Amino acid sequence: MERVLFTLDKIVTITLFVFVVFSIFSISVSQIACGLGILAWILRTHLTGTWKDQRWPVGIPFALFVLACIVAVVDAHDIGYSYKSLKKLLEILIFFWVLNCVRDTPLRDSLSSALIASATLAGLFGFYQAWRDGVNLTYRVEGTMSVYMTFAGILLIVGVLALG
Repeated sequence: MERVLFTLDKIVTITLFVFVVFSIFSISVSQIACGLGILAWILRTHLTGTWKDQRWPVGIPFALFVLACIVAVVDAHDIGYSYKSLKKLLEILIFFWVLNCVRDTPLRDSLSSALIASATLAGLFGFYQAWRDGVNLTYRVEGTMSVYMTFAGILLIVGVLALG
């Protein structure tokens, strides 16, 4: 049992790092890492029976939001079109996964450093694009994302994190 828990802990840690580093470069890789990490976290929590030790600080507001989304989909004009967006509600699990798996300072600091380093590389790539193609209203720097607004938003969030 100890070996299984050790392996699950390693999977959670590795997937956290993959999620953090690739969140700026590849949404698909980030989603895969996130899914595997959440499954490993849930399995570890189930095997150890530590559901009561997990932190759910804003669980009730999130649950009410999920309920409101479900009611909105059920009440929608075209349910077949609307229900597909409910899968995005799984993204809420990312918050609780990170909150419950990152409990010690060295891991938190390492993840923050990895995020800042990957954002720096993405920002440098954005500068390279601007130097190569120029910046004007018809062509904006997309960096590592397919949309310039997403790239700017991610760099802004990481910048605020680094400043903090």
